[in-house]
Amino acid sequence: MNTPKIPASAVVLRVIAILGMGLSFSAAVLLIVAAEWVLAGIAAGVFVPFVGIMYFVDRLWLEAGKGAPGPPS
Repeated sequence: MNTPKIPASAVVLRVIAILGMGLSFSAAVLLIVAAEWVLAGIAAGVFVPFVGIMYFVDRLWLEAGKGAPGPPS
């Protein structure tokens, strides 16, 4: 099977983005439950750049002509 190789930088950036999204979103939910609205808003704001990193990595991967990342068919 001839599957394209994923660059190490793309893997590292995706892992960082997933960890950042998970931690910031869970912090925002916990802070909302604790009624700390300002801190929850800050945590939700921190979530946005990690979504941007994920979008950026996926767009670069598609523009490089490698196809959509994902499991082989």
